Amino acid sequence: MSDLALDLALIQITLIGAVVVVLGSVTYIVFEDILIGIPKKQEVKVKKGRKGGSSGR
Repeated sequence: MSDLALDLALIQITLIGAVVVVLGSVTYIVFEDILIGIPKKQEVKVKKGRKGGSSGR
């Protein structure tokens, strides 16, 4: 029975670890899009506008 309990404990630890990693990565991606993604998108739009204007001249 001790082997079974040890296996169940390892399975629980592995599953909890996997869930924590998934939730952490999803949270990081969402906050990265909110904090960094929006300014980057605005910068890209500005750069595209400047490039288009300079090449048009």
